[in-house]
Amino acid sequence: MTDKQFTILVVDDTPQNLRLLLKILSDQNYDVRLANGGKAAFVAVNAELPDLILLDIMMPEIDGYEVCRQLKAVERTRDIPVIFISALDDVTNKVNGFEVGGVDYITKPFQAEEVLTRVKTHLKLYFMQRSLQQRNQELALLHRVGQLFNSTLEFDQVLQTVLEEINNLINVTATSFWLKESASSGELVCRQATGVWREQVIGWRLLVGQGVAGWVVEHRQSFVMADKANVPQYYSGVAQAIDLDVHSILSMPLWVKGEVIGALNLVSDKPGRFSENDLASLEPLAITAASAVENARLYSLMRQELTERKQAEAELQALFSAMTDVVLMINQEGRYLKIAPTSPDLLYKPADELLGKTLHEVFPKPQADLFLSKIQQSLASKQMVSLEYSLPICGLEVWFEGRFSPITAEEVVIVAQDITERKHNEDMLRHVNEILEERIVQRTAELAQSETKYHSIFENSNDVIFVTLADGHVADINSACGMFGYTKEEMIGQRAVDFYINPTDYERYRQIVYQQGYVRNFETQLKGKDGRSVDVMITATANLAKDGTITGFQGIIRDVTAQKQAEQERLQMVAIQQELNLAQNIQQNLLPPSKPNYADLDMVCFSKPAQQVGGDFYIYHQVDAESKQKFLRTDQQCFVIAVGDVSGKGLSAALLMSVSLVAFKSVVNQAYLLSKSVMGIAGNNSLGDLLCTLDEMIANYVGSSRQNCALVCVELMMPFTATEPATISVVNAGCIPPYIKRVNGEVENPEICGFALGQGLGAKAGYQQLILKIDKGDTIILVSDGVVEANNLNGDMLGFERLEQIIKNIVTASAEEMLDQLKQAIFGFTGEAEQNDDITIIVARM
Repeated sequence: MTDKQFTILVVDDTPQNLRLLLKILSDQNYDVRLANGGKAAFVAVNAELPDLILLDIMMPEIDGYEVCRQLKAVERTRDIPVIFISALDDVTNKVNGFEVGGVDYITKPFQAEEVLTRVKTHLKLYFMQRSLQQRNQELALLHRVGQLFNSTLEFDQVLQTVLEEINNLINVTATSFWLKESASSGELVCRQATGVWREQVIGWRLLVGQGVAGWVVEHRQSFVMADKANVPQYYSGVAQAIDLDVHSILSMPLWVKGEVIGALNLVSDKPGRFSENDLASLEPLAITAASAVENARLYSLMRQELTERKQAEAELQALFSAMTDVVLMINQEGRYLKIAPTSPDLLYKPADELLGKTLHEVFPKPQADLFLSKIQQSLASKQMVSLEYSLPICGLEVWFEGRFSPITAEEVVIVAQDITERKHNEDMLRHVNEILEERIVQRTAELAQSETKYHSIFENSNDVIFVTLADGHVADINSACGMFGYTKEEMIGQRAVDFYINPTDYERYRQIVYQQGYVRNFETQLKGKDGRSVDVMITATANLAKDGTITGFQGIIRDVTAQKQAEQERLQMVAIQQELNLAQNIQQNLLPPSKPNYADLDMVCFSKPAQQVGGDFYIYHQVDAESKQKFLRTDQQCFVIAVGDVSGKGLSAALLMSVSLVAFKSVVNQAYLLSKSVMGIAGNNSLGDLLCTLDEMIANYVGSSRQNCALVCVELMMPFTATEPATISVVNAGCIPPYIKRVNGEVENPEICGFALGQGLGAKAGYQQLILKIDKGDTIILVSDGVVEANNLNGDMLGFERLEQIIKNIVTASAEEMLDQLKQAIFGFTGEAEQNDDITIIVARM
C-alpha cells in the first residue's frame, strides 16, 4: 500500500500549524484533511474515516483530550490511531494523552523528520492490525460457508448467505451472482443478489460479453473498475433500472473444472472502493461458491433421474396388471393337461399341439428338466414356487415369470406372466444405476477434493483451529496445537477446561457463547504441556442443531504472548522514560544557577544530562562572613568549586546526586569554621577534612548499595598582591583533576587522586591536598568523565589528549567564551551520537 492511499486528519486551531503539517505530509504523498477545532474534527471523521489523526491538545471549546476520549468511545472510530501534538512537554500531559487512548506524542515546535517517522510507524502498525482483523474475518467466513455447503445442496440459500457475509465483511453497496443460462447460449442471469434493489435485480439477463460481468466471463479473468467514467466494459442498464449510482465494481469469474460458469459482482457508490487485496480475499469464496453451483446442479440432475425411475416402475406395474397371463395345468410327469385360452400369442406352440404331450416332448431337455424340477418342488413343498425364464416365440425372446402352485397331490397350475418389458426396463434401470454410480463416485471425489482443500487450510493454519462438543470435550484440533507442546492425539477427547490456567475463564467463555452465539477476541491464559502459561485470544462460534440447541463450539486460538510482551515492554519504556524525566527534573532543579553573581571571580557552569541521567552535578560556594572573619583578611576572598559524578543511572543516580549536593552545602562552611589555621599555610587540609566528612555522610546513605560519588574540589584564594599571589588548593575523590590554562597558553593537569565518596575508604585513608600558585588571566577548567568519554557515531571517544589539545587551541578573554568554544568543540566531535553519560563543565577565570 502506498502513502497516497493513507488519509491523515490534522486538527489544530492555529492556521500556521495546519499549513506547516499540510506541507510536511503532502510532500510525502499523504492525503491530508484539515480541521480547525474539535467540532470540525467530529464532522470530518463522520464524513470519512481517516487512517490516522494528528490532534492538538490546547484548543478552545473542546480540547484534544476530550476529542480523543469521545472517538475511543465509539465502535466505528475506536481503532483510529491518534498522535497528540502540543507545546506541553511535561510528563503529566503525556501520560494524560496515553490514558485517553493516544498512541504517541509530538512536541511543538515540529521537526519534520520526527513527524514523518512517527506517522509512518503508527500507520504501519494500524495497517497490520487492520489486515490481521480482515484475515480473521475472512477465515471465519470461509469456515462458515464451508460448513453451510456441506450441510445443504440448496445453492440459492447458500449463495444468498455468502453474499450477505461478503457484504458484512467488506461493506459494499450491493453484491450479486451472475450464472450462465446454458453452455450453448452464454447469456448470464442474476441468480442471487443483496441490497435494497435485490428483487429487481434477480432474474436480470445480460447478453454475451455485456457489462463487467459479461466481460469477465467472456475473457475468463477478474476485473476491478475504479470509476465508471470512460470504462467500455461498464453497462449502465441495470443501474439505471434500479436508480443506483454505481462508481466502482469488482467482478470475479466462477471456475468449475476449468470452465467459467458465471461471475461474482460487488458494486459500490464510491469511486476507488476496490483493490487487488479485495480480489485475493474473495478468491476462496468465489471458488467455494462455484463448487456449490455445480454440486447443486448434479444434485438436481440425480433427483430428476430418480423421479423418472420411480415413474417408470409405476407405469410398468400398471402395464403388468393389465396384461392377460398364460395359464397351464400340468401333472407331476410334466404332461400338459389344460391350457387357458388367454394370450395365445404367448404360447410356445399352439394349444392343440401341446395338450397331452410332456415337457420333454415340447422343449429341449435342459429347459424341460428345469420346468419339471420346479413342478416337483412345488408338489413336494405344497407351496408356490416362482421361476423366471425365457422362450423363443415367433423369433423373439419372451421372458416370463412363472408361478407354480399345487392344486392336487399330482397336479400344478402354472400362471406365466409376460415380463419381457419389465426385463428390458430392469436392464435400462441397471444401466441408469451404473451411470448414477459413476456420477456419485465422481461427486464423491470432488467432495473429497474440497475436503482436502479445507483440511489443508485446517492443518496449515498458524493459529489453533478447534472443535469441541457441547460437554466441553475436544472433538478435533489442528496441528498448530503444538504451540502448547501437545500433539493432536493427546488433546482430542480431553476436557477443554483442563487446559485453562483459570477455570473460571472457561466458564465465562462458555456463558458468552451461550448468550450471543459467538465470542470474539476472548483473552485468557492456557497452560502448555510443560506447565508454562501461554497468553491467547479466542474467537469462537456455537454449532447449532436444526432445533436451535448448541451441539458444540468451533473457533480459532491465537498465541498473543509476543503481543503481550511487546505491550509490557512498551509500558516499561514509558515507566523508564517517566523515571528519566523525573531524574532530569531533580538534577536540573537542584543545580545552582549556571553563572554566579561574583564580583571578584569570572565563572560559568554547564551541565547536559544524557538520555539515561548519569547524576552529574556542579557546586560552588563563597566563604561567608563568619568564616572569613575567622581565618581571612578583609581584602581576601575565598571560593570553593566542585564537579561531581555519582554512580548509576536514572532516578537512583539523581537521588544520590541530591544527597551529595545537600551534604556538600551543609558541611562546606562548617569545615572552614573548624579550621584552626589560615588557608594556604602548609599543613592545613580544610578541603581534605571536607571530603572525609562527605565520605562518611554519603556512606551512611548508600549503605550496601555500592553506589559512590566521584568529586573534584578546588579552593580559590584571592586577591592578587605583589607580595602574596593567589593560590588554588585541589582535592580529588576519584574524579578528573582540574585543567589549568596559564596566561602564556600552557595547559597543566596536575596528578592528584583519592577514593570516591560513599565507600568509607577516603575517610580512613584521608585525602591529599595540592596547593598551586595562580596568576591573573589563568583559567581553571573542571569536567566530569562524561566529557572525555563522549563518543561519536563511529564509536570513538573524545579522550584526555583530544580534550587537552582543545583547551590549548582556545584563545579567549572570558570564562563564558572559553565554555562556548569548549562546547562547540565537544559537540562538534560527537555530532548526532547519543551520549551515555552526563557532560558537566565549570570554567573559572582569575
